[in-house]
Amino acid sequence: MTNIEEAEWVRRFREGDLLAFEWLYHQYAKEMMDVAAGKMVSLEEARDIIHDLLVELWGKRAQLHIEQSLRAYLMKAVRFRVIDHLRRHMLHENYLAAVEASDNDVDNSTGNTLIYKDLDNAVSAELNRLPPRAREIYRLSRQQHMSVNEIASTLNISNQTVKNQLTMVLKQLRFSLKRMFFFFL
Repeated sequence: MTNIEEAEWVRRFREGDLLAFEWLYHQYAKEMMDVAAGKMVSLEEARDIIHDLLVELWGKRAQLHIEQSLRAYLMKAVRFRVIDHLRRHMLHENYLAAVEASDNDVDNSTGNTLIYKDLDNAVSAELNRLPPRAREIYRLSRQQHMSVNEIASTLNISNQTVKNQLTMVLKQLRFSLKRMFFFFL
């Protein structure tokens, strides 16, 4: 395929031509999956990343500005998405490991019991301050272990709304817990 042909497909894609979207999907989706799956823990996570990327590209198609080839642009976008996903996954795993380690180190002394009760109460209080929808999204994500797609489908909202709500909730919890941990140091 020549650069001129590819540029024409990109132009049509930007204008909202569904055939151009289908062309992009059939032309690059397998290679994008290969890149993502080669670095991902599971094939499902790789599919989610590719799906979210394509949905975002379609949503922002009018602002799409490609300085190199479309293939290079897409592969770079996939790599960045994978890195971001892995970074978030590692942070979550590190947090769980720290909580598990602290659970193993905790003795049943009254002081430690009170600290953990206070921490649990602080998290619960912070969650209760959230709007009901944000609290529900957090509960589905963290307690029911549902994916972004599953939550969006269950609540009949967009994936981006779920992501935005989770980001807001986690920022708020982080901020509150940092303040609380500051007093324990």
